[in-house]
Amino acid sequence: TVWLYICFPTAYFFHVVYSESVFFALSLGTIYLARKERWLPAGLLGLLAALTRTPGFILSVILAAEYFQQCRERRKLLPCKAALVAVLLPLLGFALFLLLNWSHTGDPFHFMKIYQMQLGRHLAPPWEGFWNSWRGNFESIPRNSLYIWGLNLGYFFLASVTVIAIGLRLRLSYA
Repeated sequence: TVWLYICFPTAYFFHVVYSESVFFALSLGTIYLARKERWLPAGLLGLLAALTRTPGFILSVILAAEYFQQCRERRKLLPCKAALVAVLLPLLGFALFLLLNWSHTGDPFHFMKIYQMQLGRHLAPPWEGFWNSWRGNFESIPRNSLYIWGLNLGYFFLASVTVIAIGLRLRLSYA
């Protein structure tokens, strides 16, 4: 899977000075160490990943899913103190990122204003993007609507089917 990901056409982001490559390496390390039941190092890598990129806090959900998967496979609860700390560490990393924003700008969510100003992005529930893509198919210029909004919808459905299939066939933490 890693080789396929590295060969993907947008993998050139790994060769430039962006945080994507560091985040990817830390996320892989987090999941690998959790699979090996080395919870504290996994949590520390998750903390660093959350400091690297804002979506890093999602690693908490992945670590929790991995813990419950391992419990289900063994049909008993594993010692949970280290696993609980590991699950909370990526959230701590995100909280430290917010604290850093607050100390420099007075607003912990100042980065969201920067996203809005520079990139036109804003925090929204997932169904808003889906709804805008669906609506865009009918409200855009016909020549461009299929290309822009149709591809968005196609990728959304492809990603949804892929995540569901992976969750059913492989480990939930891989989905």
